[in-house]
Amino acid sequence: MAVHAGALGLADAETFTVLEAVVQASFARVEQVAWTEWSTLGEHVASDAALKALSPHAGFVDFSRHDDADGTRHLVARAFLPFRAWPLGGWVFYDGRHFALAGGAFPFTEAELNEVW
Repeated sequence: MAVHAGALGLADAETFTVLEAVVQASFARVEQVAWTEWSTLGEHVASDAALKALSPHAGFVDFSRHDDADGTRHLVARAFLPFRAWPLGGWVFYDGRHFALAGGAFPFTEAELNEVW
């Protein structure tokens, strides 16, 4: 049986706002990491005090990365926070950025994010 989370009072806009803020701050931090230091990207993000302060205690943010032959890096962030009143599932927020070798970050389109989801 499938139940929409809103039917159980779990459609919480404030939670999505928090998850979005954490993801946006994570991408802002990633943009500051030198191209040559991407091998330790997880350490840079995990050690950022500002991100730790934003992050919900029970949730997490993880990343998926793909590199193109031309050097473009594609990074998708997924923020997750489990439901408080329901034992299965949780709130999820996805976003992605393309990082060009020449510099600059460009957001994924809605269609690109739909492919990830």
